[in-house]
Amino acid sequence: RDGMNTTSLEYIMCQQENHGPLILSEFTGMAGSLGTAIMVNPWDYDGVAKTINDALSLPAEEKKAKHMQLYKHVTVHTAQFWAKSFTKELVASLNNHNQSSITPYLDMDYLQKKYKSAKKRLLLFDYDGTLTPIVRTPSAAVPPPRMLEALDELTNDPNNTTWVVSGRDSTTLENWLGSVKKLGFSAEHGSFLKNPDGDKWINLTEDIDMSWKNDVLEIFTYYTERT
Repeated sequence: RDGMNTTSLEYIMCQQENHGPLILSEFTGMAGSLGTAIMVNPWDYDGVAKTINDALSLPAEEKKAKHMQLYKHVTVHTAQFWAKSFTKELVASLNNHNQSSITPYLDMDYLQKKYKSAKKRLLLFDYDGTLTPIVRTPSAAVPPPRMLEALDELTNDPNNTTWVVSGRDSTTLENWLGSVKKLGFSAEHGSFLKNPDGDKWINLTEDIDMSWKNDVLEIFTYYTERT
């Protein structure tokens, strides 16, 4: 898969005499634009082989007709054409205020009213950027006392079930927030859980076959050594 690979466009420009058919993966970014190209599923090996054979066997007139349509598309839809069209649509969108919507501010009075009337509440908090500000050094995002007090107040309410959902590791969350009783944790993006009423961490990945990592690491290492 790719975004806007122009190799297929260059091929079309180079085939003005031979009229070679263009075979294109249906997953490429250009597949939606070059409708006259012959589309294939690259994972269907037999299908690709048959398509190549069929393309090479096309009559000369049909090859030329397909090429002329592709050539016209490439020469008309230039980079300048794309930039002009994009700018035109962008300006039109900006001038059409009916399409614009602004996310309203949180209605605190309404929130407090609903919070007080609720008999059962589930509160999920991210850590970095929510409970604490984003900082340059991750280890410096130590929870301030006021935040710990607020979490204590929330977890002491029997109507609340309170969780911290974070990409942080379990040890860090335990060290920083472990003093807050009845607080649930989801660490490392859900890989480890600790229930609000529990004292042990649950490893959700221990039964997952992670042997594929060795193959991926080998591929990464191969290309890292060559770049």
